[in-house]
Amino acid sequence: SGTIGVVSINKIAVYGNYAYLAINHNSTGNCTAATTGANNYSQCALQVWNISDKTAPTIVAGMSGTGALTPGAVSDEGVDVELSLDGKWVYLVTPASGGIGQECDSLVSAGTAEDCELKVFRSMEQGGLVYFVGYDFNGNLYRSDNGGGTGNVNIYKIKRSANGSLLYAGSSGGNEFVVFSSIDPYNMSVVGSYNLNSGLVVDEIEVEPSGTYVFVSNTSGNATTCATTLGGAQGCEISMLNVSNINAITNVA
Repeated sequence: SGTIGVVSINKIAVYGNYAYLAINHNSTGNCTAATTGANNYSQCALQVWNISDKTAPTIVAGMSGTGALTPGAVSDEGVDVELSLDGKWVYLVTPASGGIGQECDSLVSAGTAEDCELKVFRSMEQGGLVYFVGYDFNGNLYRSDNGGGTGNVNIYKIKRSANGSLLYAGSSGGNEFVVFSSIDPYNMSVVGSYNLNSGLVVDEIEVEPSGTYVFVSNTSGNATTCATTLGGAQGCEISMLNVSNINAITNVA
């Protein structure tokens, strides 16, 4: 096993010989390319490990929540991470912080993406990462160089669709289940959503192999009736959504 001390690992995504880790760190230093000292990989929101040797994995890359390796400031934590079907793109979720347009820069300024709830990195050879684009989220996705928006909303979970063209997300917005188009990483958009119940926090999202159904779990602990009606899932720890038509998502169980 390998270790770069962190508070916890929030998610692991694997493609080939590399594992991508969304990290909850202790916020005591900066994300830098080091394995010791106050400023090191343990302070990165995203870590990349070479796992080709299962007995001796090694860390090969890291990125802070600002989209850079050496931001000069404490990084946001990595809430969740997902990969494109071909492993070329890495999607990192970080907490909502600040308003739209405040340091959510696209393409040109790695290190100034701290206000982007969703960050997209290009996966390079040998596990390298390059910051590509960032999005603010407020029920819709806003690229800061394309008009921006208002407010900020948390994304709790993301999960790739069966065919790789979509990302399913759990959010703190008015609709707790949201669908992003991810065919073009530079022009992502919201293409569907469903209201489970206001205030539910989505803990996990899983896609069944055919891609027709998505299972969404939460730990609300609400003792009310579990219903499949729109907005009626406050008493459901697990909901089964039919996503065959993302313009008309239904809760079937």
